[in-house]
Amino acid sequence: MINCLFFALCFSVFITFSFGGMTYSTIHRSFLNMQKSILEVSVVTIGDDGNDTDPYFNEPVLEKYVVDYLKENVEKYSPNYKASIVYFDAKTKQINTNHHADGVRLSLSANINFFYSYQHAREFTIDGGGNLNE
Repeated sequence: MINCLFFALCFSVFITFSFGGMTYSTIHRSFLNMQKSILEVSVVTIGDDGNDTDPYFNEPVLEKYVVDYLKENVEKYSPNYKASIVYFDAKTKQINTNHHADGVRLSLSANINFFYSYQHAREFTIDGGGNLNE
């Protein structure tokens, strides 16, 4: 009887550990495979006056597309994930509060199970020509 209980406990730990590892790699792959085009659609190169301007991220557009992507690709594996978006000046790396940032840091954390938790971040900047760099 003790052998059966021990076997059941070991099997449960093994399954939890195995599925946690697969979920971790799936979340990681989803976050790293997030296409640059999701961010590129939020790059503004023409100002409100119709003239060229220094490129910057349109924050509401970027946030909508990133949140939608994460809901579709991460939420099913870890419903309690947390994402943060921080805007910064690409040259100085200082946090930007004027809503014309040319750098963004996307961070993702997720609790998977007792053995695994996921944390990773990606940074993107816009060069003078409006091109996105990671």
